[in-house]
Amino acid sequence: LDYTWIFFIWSALYLGLKFWIDLIEAKERGEKALLLAQKSQLLMLRYQLNPHFLFNALNSIQALIYENPNHADEMITELSEFLRFTIKDKDKLFIPLGKEVEIVKKYLSIEKTRFPDRLEYLVNVSSHAFNQEVIAFILQPFVENAVKYGMKTSKEKLSIVIDGYTENDKLFLKITNSGHWVDNAEESGTGIQNVFDRLNNAYPGKYQLNILKNSDSVCVIIEISI
Repeated sequence: LDYTWIFFIWSALYLGLKFWIDLIEAKERGEKALLLAQKSQLLMLRYQLNPHFLFNALNSIQALIYENPNHADEMITELSEFLRFTIKDKDKLFIPLGKEVEIVKKYLSIEKTRFPDRLEYLVNVSSHAFNQEVIAFILQPFVENAVKYGMKTSKEKLSIVIDGYTENDKLFLKITNSGHWVDNAEESGTGIQNVFDRLNNAYPGKYQLNILKNSDSVCVIIEISI
């Protein structure tokens, strides 16, 4: 009888332990599957932005081919460098903010070539923020919108300021442009909606995105817990 109770207790312990191990393994498999699904979605969304940017850049070059061939040639050079940069890191979901800033500068350089007297920009990124990793193309769509709508609504020269800094374990990214908010702007367009989707995917519950619509400026503020 004593041996029967010992056998029963050990059997119960064994079955309980096995159930617990199987439960942990199932949870790990589920988490791994979720991570793979999130990575696949992020990668898909990442790829959507390359043709989106390319389409906009080619439109800008086309507009200059007959008006100013020299500037069009400069833009083609900038675009080639940009594409070389994106192809090199085509499979990376997260990149240092410093590289993201390089991408934005390439784009702004292209637009500056197109509008030499109508566009000015300034980039202020702290050294600590410079090395923080962010999802690729987190700034690009907002900068494109700043150029597109800011050019239409700025009374004088369009001014764009990009700030990046860390404070209280949070990364702050700000894109400010002169002009005012356009009510019929395509807020759900490919670029902006893409950023919302990727932020929700990469930083669930750990980010905030606000848009300040002033009478003479628009400011997009992205706050990410790090």
